[in-house]
Amino acid sequence: MVLDIDPNPINYFVVDGTLIADDTRDVNITANSIHVRAGNITAGSAATPFMHNFVIQINGLKTDNGFYIDPVIAGNKYMVVTGSLNLFGVAPATVSTYLTKTAFAGDSTLYVAGSSGWAVGDTLVISPSFSTYSEYEKLLIKAINSDGSIVLTAPLVHTHYGSNSVTISNGVGSLDARARVGHVNRNIQLVPGPDAGWGFTVNVYGFMDGTILRIGSAQLSGVQFVSGGQLDTQNPPLNFMNNLQGN
Repeated sequence: MVLDIDPNPINYFVVDGTLIADDTRDVNITANSIHVRAGNITAGSAATPFMHNFVIQINGLKTDNGFYIDPVIAGNKYMVVTGSLNLFGVAPATVSTYLTKTAFAGDSTLYVAGSSGWAVGDTLVISPSFSTYSEYEKLLIKAINSDGSIVLTAPLVHTHYGSNSVTISNGVGSLDARARVGHVNRNIQLVPGPDAGWGFTVNVYGFMDGTILRIGSAQLSGVQFVSGGQLDTQNPPLNFMNNLQGN
């Protein structure tokens, strides 16, 4: 089946056949829980990525009842894949790069080694340069100058190192200490519903469905997980669980 409409929000969405996102338009799926049971959800391929926007929104609240599989509780705000999930989106030519000049706290411009495919409004992340991991920053692009430098919508809170290398004593040599800058946006997204504080989980799962062995698989490229994972649980944004073939 070709998905060429945006279906109304669904409580429990089960896929037993083939569901292919139509690449002539943007497509959205909204559900509280999704079970790709015996079929597959497919958008694009490794050879031909999906070019439009495809958003899978998983709704629900922390207090909602979960559903069960095998007989483990899958939880709420869940996608369970015991079939296959094949999502191939588009990533920019420059997915990750590094600073070429130190960016100080209060600066609003980044000098980077490359930015091919980036656009105004895109989201970036920059790694911390010191021992505190929380000094990473999430940034929005306001403008891209002709020299390739990136103008941000807000100034930096922390300093990020941009020198080519630092020398390590005791004969170790040099270490590239430049902060990394990553591009976040992708055209295929999995996003939470209105309660973004309680994220979703995608569980690729293998189990015996009666006498039938179901083994989930996932091929993901150019896919963005937005606010996934559930705090204070063992539910990450993407989990491979009891998958007997290790896919």
